[in-house]
Amino acid sequence: MKAAAQRVRARPATTMEIQIPQGTAPGATLQVRAPDGRTVKVRVPPNLRAGQRMRISVPTALEKAAEETCGRVPPAAVKALAGKMMACARRITTRTSS
Repeated sequence: MKAAAQRVRARPATTMEIQIPQGTAPGATLQVRAPDGRTVKVRVPPNLRAGQRMRISVPTALEKAAEETCGRVPPAAVKALAGKMMACARRITTRTSS
């Protein structure tokens, strides 16, 4: 079971570069369109100004969903879902390794 779990990997976050729009102050929050079409919020660091470029990390849709629901879902439900996801991962891993 542990070996199967180790073989299942989440897709890494996407890294992209954006230009800070004119009129944007350090500390402001920007809404950026991710490559998959989602809108993500990004805070401008205090050391950057309008016109400069910055590299941001865009979480995968699964990471974003987990972040948004954390704390709102009862722990028992999270544990049950995690168990189902691990069972699914084992089935997928078993199929692809045979």
